[in-house]
Amino acid sequence: MPKVGKKSGQAVNLRSKLDRIHETWKPQIIAELNDAYVKLVKVKGEFVWHHHEREDELFLVLKGRLRIELRDRPLDLREGELAVIPSGVEHRHPSPRKRPMSSCSSRRPR
Repeated sequence: MPKVGKKSGQAVNLRSKLDRIHETWKPQIIAELNDAYVKLVKVKGEFVWHHHEREDELFLVLKGRLRIELRDRPLDLREGELAVIPSGVEHRHPSPRKRPMSSCSSRRPR
């Protein structure tokens, strides 16, 4: 999937990009913003505890729901909601859903 350069000035159709993604847990770069990538991903099932040493991570749920577990609490996102997980914060995605859902995430190095 070709990425959209940060100086392109083009609109990105998220639904169209999402329709081209057939694998889960394989983020696709759909745009660049300053020093960050905007990625689109379909998730299904569980992802392990992890953290990003120097990057904040933004989750925007486009379709479905996403549970993000933090060490001290769960964070449940519905369609149209977003959350930012600060760098260094451990989190995981224990989604038991059988259907893929989609999320748009952006990471920016600090």
